[in-house]
Amino acid sequence: MSRSGVRAGGSALVAGAGPVGIGTWFALKARGVEKVLVSEPSADRRALMAALGAQVVDPVNEDLAAAVAALTGGAGVDIAVDAAGAGPAITSALVGLVPGGRLVIAALHEHPTDFQPTQLMMGETEIVGAVGYRPEEFDAVIAAMADGVYDTTGWVQERPLEGIVDALHSHRPHHRGPPSKPRERVTGPATRDRGRTGDRRSPGRCWDSKGPACFAPRTEPGSTRRRPSTPSTAPRSRPMRWPT
Repeated sequence: MSRSGVRAGGSALVAGAGPVGIGTWFALKARGVEKVLVSEPSADRRALMAALGAQVVDPVNEDLAAAVAALTGGAGVDIAVDAAGAGPAITSALVGLVPGGRLVIAALHEHPTDFQPTQLMMGETEIVGAVGYRPEEFDAVIAAMADGVYDTTGWVQERPLEGIVDALHSHRPHHRGPPSKPRERVTGPATRDRGRTGDRRSPGRCWDSKGPACFAPRTEPGSTRRRPSTPSTAPRSRPMRWPT
């Protein structure tokens, strides 16, 4: 949220109601942003967000622009967050922004996206990226959860550090859809010391039992040019396709 620049009393559009979109909605509400619209084509995910108290819209079968106008009195939202990783989510978010608004890309995209750059010029709109995996960001979210800023009822279970691998495997999704089980909160010395004596790993890197697994810089043989590594070979669930 620090990349969005949104302030209390502002307005926002969140495209996508997966884990990133849900976390974004919680973070916006915690910052005092009351006017938040969540755009999601999946009926199950919309129902889940509505149960949390979110205002939702189906971007396929409903008029997203009209929903944004109704939320903001026709002004447009101050910020939009792409948590979907789909091109149509970006183009529709740009249309819904207030002049001078900001779009935050917080999702991975598998394919290039076309949009009209004139939209940025005419609206003096900004587009920024946010990885969201810096150590201090984890610390801030964990502290907010501990202070009760985020209501984790029904979403978090506390598990001892022993046996945590089996617990994580039990939550591995076989398909993209609404979370059917609560998330795990690991308790133990390793987590209690995190941020004080723990390992400060580089932001934006993935780690497995052998160390950096993906997005770690590598060097081509015989060359000083660095390139990003290939993603981890661990099985991935099939991405949800945003309707065009």
